[in-house]
Order: sequence, then structure tokens, then C-alpha cells
Amino acid sequence: MRARDFRQAARDALKGNWIVAIIGGIIASMFGGLSNSGVGFTINFNFEAPEIDSGESTALLLASARNVANGGMYDGVIALLMMFFSVVLVYSIIMFIIGSAVGIGYSEFNLDLVDGSKPRISSIFSRFGQIGTGIRTNLLAFIRIFFGMLLIIPGIVMSYSYAMRNYVMAEHPELNAREVLRESKRIMKGNRFRLFCLELSFIGWALLSILTLGVGFLWFVPYQQAAIATFYREVSAEADYRI
Repeated sequence: MRARDFRQAARDALKGNWIVAIIGGIIASMFGGLSNSGVGFTINFNFEAPEIDSGESTALLLASARNVANGGMYDGVIALLMMFFSVVLVYSIIMFIIGSAVGIGYSEFNLDLVDGSKPRISSIFSRFGQIGTGIRTNLLAFIRIFFGMLLIIPGIVMSYSYAMRNYVMAEHPELNAREVLRESKRIMKGNRFRLFCLELSFIGWALLSILTLGVGFLWFVPYQQAAIATFYREVSAEADYRI
């Protein structure tokens, strides 16, 4: 199958399921379920941002104002920046932890969709029993990809090699982190460029979604994820056949 075939299969699977697929995409994105996919061109959209308590924010602004009044503008700016980056860091860690489980559940959701089963929103939150494996797998993948990126090409290759890890965990909950990455790498052997081409084929849809001020992502994300789930179904079957 080519990229257009995967997109067609995704559209067929989404017929009659668009509403639940859109809701599933929104929920998965809100809880970090798309950020751990490791896929090169996967588009992630968030509907919530970390909020700072109004009382704490007001107190910090007043303190900064007093610093400025006392000639401590530099200290006030540094304090604001430190608080901002601290909030972003804590939020990112929380999303990484929660998303490690939600990403597996969202993969199950999309596999049900492309398999012709009725996708259930509850599936997205059904894999918190695997959160430990999810965290270890994503962390190990991140470390390997990070160091691979120092040489650029190896990092890109590893990114695509480990792209199917959430699907592997969804179907094989008995595997540990290293086994999951090994299985994803086995499945993607000879298929990394195919996934790249599939992702690249969505660039026009992504640009169109941007032109609609982000509204188009409501349809784009479930469409893309369904296509990738279809891709996983084919390449995993091919990999099993090669054994």
C-alpha cells in the first residue's frame, strides 16, 4: 500500500465515526497522548495551557514591581523567567507521565477504529496499568534519539524505528521497555521511508488546518492517526510474515 492507500483506508474507517474520533483526538492531545509518538511530522494540538494561580501571580507581579522600584529590575525579570520556566517544566513532566499511558490507550482506540470495531473513549484511559512501562519506554527512546540527533541522521533513523512503540505496547502489554523498542525497530525495518512518505503526504492538510486558524486540526489529527494505525496494521503483519 502507498500513502494514498493508507489515507483512503483511514477515511473508510472514519465514516460514521468522525464525532467520536474528533473527541478522542482532542482528549488524547489534552493529556499528552500525541506528544510521545516519536513520529517525525505528527501534529499535536493542545486546548489547555498550564495556568498559574491568580493569587500567586499577583503576588509575584507585586514583588517584581517593588524590585523595579528599588532598582532591581534585573532581579525581577529573572524571577519572572524562573517562575515561567518552572511552570512549563512541571507541566511538561506531568504531560509526559500521563501521556505515556494515554498514548497507549489512544493507539488502542485507533486500532479499534481501523479494525472495524466501535472505538470507545474509555480506551484512551484504559492503559494506566502500563504507565510504568510507557514512561520507561518513552524515556529510553528519547535518550537514544537525543544522542542520535547529535549526528543528525542516526537520530532521524531511530525516531522512525521507534515510531510504532505505542502500538506495540497496546498489543503486547507483557513486553518491557527494551523489548518494545526492539519490536518497533523490527516492524519498521525497511518501512521507515514509507512512514516518512505517509507523513509528508499530510503536509497540505496541515497547512490547510493552519489557514483555518487551527480549526481544521479537529479533523486532521484523527485522520492522520487513523492512517498511521492502518500503516501499523500492514507493516506489523508483513514483519510477522517475514519471521
